[in-house]
Amino acid sequence: MRPAFRDEVQQQAVCDRILRLAHLNLNTQLLEDLSLGEPDRVRRARTLYDLALALWDGDSQIVLGHLLDLDGDTRGVIGDLLSDMGMANPEQVDRWLESTGAMLGRPGE
Repeated sequence: MRPAFRDEVQQQAVCDRILRLAHLNLNTQLLEDLSLGEPDRVRRARTLYDLALALWDGDSQIVLGHLLDLDGDTRGVIGDLLSDMGMANPEQVDRWLESTGAMLGRPGE
């Protein structure tokens, strides 16, 4: 993945999309089909909010920590978002997801 945002507009767009995803995690009506309990939903939303803030601040170590705190499916959504926003190509995202899964001892996640 690219080490930095192309410009402030791209940075704001990525952060806004992550914040919207965090907000959706708190909207129980939209997530009633998921088997997540309320504490898990709140924890995921908080991590996504913290991730957006770390991305805005440009702190890559904190970004990595928050990404590792997320489940594999959510990391996949973030990877897709970064690819859609021009931050990475799909092959880079696939390698990144494999490496984060390996770091957590869950290959293939």
